Amino acid sequence: MKLTENTVSSTAKAKEIIEAVYDGYGYSGVSRGAVYVEDHAVKKQYYFSSAGSELFEYMLRGASVLFNDRALYTTQVQDADGGTATRYGYIDSHGKVSIQPIYAQASNFSEGLARVNKILSFIKSDQDYSAFKKL
Repeated sequence: MKLTENTVSSTAKAKEIIEAVYDGYGYSGVSRGAVYVEDHAVKKQYYFSSAGSELFEYMLRGASVLFNDRALYTTQVQDADGGTATRYGYIDSHGKVSIQPIYAQASNFSEGLARVNKILSFIKSDQDYSAFKKL
């Protein structure tokens, strides 16, 4: 049998992309998608591209896996009664806030949309971050 670059041999060695020294990981399940690894000692997550280059770092368990180049994150905000409330926002593939944490509930992006809050609203992942109601 002739091996080509598209053929996998049972004797071929896998190439290590990210050194296996971390405490945990997260991935979207999408082929060639970004991943993060957890370092519990320094309480950080490190995000990597599928090629193994580091994209950014974030506080441990502070954000989800990247879906459509956006990761869901949470923060505590002061509510009208003076207490605190959890709010959700999104960071981009550089670790910068791309959508402010104004949502009481939120899900990951899929095909450019993410479900937010209880009223079946969605937001777009492009530059138009206004919410619109599901038809």
